[in-house]
Amino acid sequence: LHTLSFAVAGICATTLVAQPSMTSTNFVPVIGMEREYECASIADPGPVGADAIWDFSTVDPFFDWDMSYYDHTQDQYAADFPNATHGGNAVHADNFYYAASATGIEMLGFKYYDAGLNQPFFDLATDPLLFLPFPCAYGTAWDDDGAGTYRTYETAGVRTYVANITGEATGYGTLILPNGTYNDVLRVDWVRYINVNNLEVGYEWTMSSFYLPGLPLPVAEWERKKTWILGELLDDPLEG
Repeated sequence: LHTLSFAVAGICATTLVAQPSMTSTNFVPVIGMEREYECASIADPGPVGADAIWDFSTVDPFFDWDMSYYDHTQDQYAADFPNATHGGNAVHADNFYYAASATGIEMLGFKYYDAGLNQPFFDLATDPLLFLPFPCAYGTAWDDDGAGTYRTYETAGVRTYVANITGEATGYGTLILPNGTYNDVLRVDWVRYINVNNLEVGYEWTMSSFYLPGLPLPVAEWERKKTWILGELLDDPLEG
C-alpha cells in the first residue's frame, strides 16, 4: 500500500523561513505531544525542487491513527534501549525508540508484545540508522549503514540484519492539505532497506516526509513498503 498520512488539526509552528532548515533547536521532541493523522492512498508524493506546490487537498482518507512522544524510561522495555532520549507510540501500539542529538535523529528500534501469539516482536539496532541529520535543508543528502537483531511475524525467530538508509532533502515550498495550507515546508525523501539473514526476509521503505520548522513531527508523510521472502518479491504496492 502506498499511503499519505497527514495531520488532522491545524498546526502552528514557532519558526518560519523562506528556505526551511530542520535543526536540533527547531525539531525538539516534546514528551506528551500527540498528533492525530488521517491516511489516504495516493500514487506518488508530487514534485521536487524549490518553491514546489504539493496539493493534497482532495485526498480521501480511509483511516486515522495517532502519533505521540512519551517518556520511554517509564515503559517495560526501557532497559533494551539505554541510549534513547525519547519514545514514540504509533499504530498498533508499537513502541519506537529514538536518540536525538545535535547532529540528528537516530531510530534505535521498536518493541511490543503480542498477547495473542504470546511473544515479543522487536527491532534492536546495534548500529542505528540516521533518519534525519541536523542541520537539514534543501540539498542535504546522507547515506548510512546499520545493523541489529530483528523478530517479526515473517522471521519466525530472532535474526540478525544489516540495513541502509539513503536520504535527501529534495524540495521546499507549499503543502496544501484538507485542513489548510502550510508554507515554507521542507520535503525529505529517504529509502530504508533491511536485509534479514541474507534475503530470507527483506524490507524496503520509501518515504517522503514534509517538515515544518518548529514542529517535531511531520506535517504529512508518504510511504511505500515492499517485502521479500527467500528473495521473492511478495508485494509491490504500485502494482496493486
